Amino acid sequence: MPVLRSLGVLAAALLSAAAVAQPVDHREAKEFFARYVSLANRQDPSLADQYASDARIRAKQRLPNGSIRLIELTGEQYRKLIRQTYSGQVSQRDRNEYSDVVIESTASQTRIRAKRYSVHKCHWDLDYNIVIARQPDGRLRIVEENIDTHPQATC
Repeated sequence: MPVLRSLGVLAAALLSAAAVAQPVDHREAKEFFARYVSLANRQDPSLADQYASDARIRAKQRLPNGSIRLIELTGEQYRKLIRQTYSGQVSQRDRNEYSDVVIESTASQTRIRAKRYSVHKCHWDLDYNIVIARQPDGRLRIVEENIDTHPQATC
């Protein structure tokens, strides 16, 4: 019986590793990004589920005095922040528009780059990017995000 149990654990580990090793194809990445944009623009708290708990979120805030503040959060911290902040009540101005989307894949992860325009703050982030990777459960999640923000509207 212990041998069978050990074989079961080994088989589960191998299946999990195979799911993580599966590359992300272009169609999957495009669908993931479309879902991400939709959830974010609706300020849907379930956006938090798109982030891996160990993700690295880096935000570069450009302050009115010209200085730059760097903020770094883990995926778990960002997930908590999203759930606290997003109420589901959305202003049409509180959305982002994306253009020039480029999807770059390697064997283990996919980077999605875009120009991001904040409608509410009238601000362009010209180097916005996320990295997605398949998790042990087979789902895609964001493992890295790099964002450039302005705390105050420039319009």
